[in-house]
Amino acid sequence: MPAATRGCGNRPRPESYGEAIATTILTTRIVVAALMVALAGPPQATACTAFQLTAGDGARIYCRSMEFGFAFDSKVLIVPRGTEYTGTAPGGRPGLKWRARHGVVGLNANLMPNMVADGMNEQGPVVGMLYLPGYSEYLPPDDAQTARTLASWEVGIYVLSTCAAVAETVISGFTS
Repeated sequence: MPAATRGCGNRPRPESYGEAIATTILTTRIVVAALMVALAGPPQATACTAFQLTAGDGARIYCRSMEFGFAFDSKVLIVPRGTEYTGTAPGGRPGLKWRARHGVVGLNANLMPNMVADGMNEQGPVVGMLYLPGYSEYLPPDDAQTARTLASWEVGIYVLSTCAAVAETVISGFTS
């Protein structure tokens, strides 16, 4: 191409004024589309992700993200053995009363500052409270069982503070 048809930065010059306008419009559209995508940001999640990694020696690592649709403002929660709890029955009435037999460490959430959203007890069991709309089902409240009632958000701390192994959760009465 002759030097006279070269433009700034050694790019070829458009052959006509119309071609230059078309190139400018196309470039502008691409830039605007890229900005719209960048400014829109990633879609907001309304769920969390949990998974487990197993090492070659059989050791397991529990992993959890907290990318729910709003900030949980989680803080580390340490629950020593002997901590007393009272569950929540329908209507805000007191439910099951228990005392922690195992120490627990985990993360709380601003909605439940004294409850573990994700945690582990000193014996090793781990609990992750995931939001599973459409998959989770709860028994209807039974006024005759108020003294044995826990709210769904209290199950994690109950299991971690009272059970040393997964098998104990079955014995605790979660199946009856």
